[in-house]
Amino acid sequence: MSIIAGIDPGTVGGVAVLDPLTLRTVHTMLIPSMTLDGKEVPDVAQIAAWLQSYDVSTLVIERAQSMPSQSVASTFKYGKAYGMLIAMGVMMKWRIEFAAPQTWKRHFDLLGMDKTASRDRAIELFPTCREQFERVKDTHRAEAALMAAWWDQEGQY
Repeated sequence: MSIIAGIDPGTVGGVAVLDPLTLRTVHTMLIPSMTLDGKEVPDVAQIAAWLQSYDVSTLVIERAQSMPSQSVASTFKYGKAYGMLIAMGVMMKWRIEFAAPQTWKRHFDLLGMDKTASRDRAIELFPTCREQFERVKDTHRAEAALMAAWWDQEGQY
């Protein structure tokens, strides 16, 4: 049985593991960070250890894209975090799949919606996990959970 983790990448992002038995429970964390050469980066060692504790076999990572409104420095920081998360998955020998935002959001009728809609949809899909999605900063957890659920429902082939 494949245990799926969704990742909303970035230095401020989220990780979620879909419970393979119930598919209605999710375990989440905000991406922890560490300082490397004076810059904040994802603590991939901590993330990998957490994912190993759930025996994860597949990572579904949101496909990175630059945003026209982002500065070059922000885009570079995001790209570095994205690359570190992919490298973590490669080193752990986990299957890595990429989720285009348009694809998984369309599946949950979230295209063009604000971030609150992602949290609301995660609460609807995982009602017993409501407390993990209640705060504004929990949007990253919610989107990671939704990516894992999307992959479980539609992405596997």
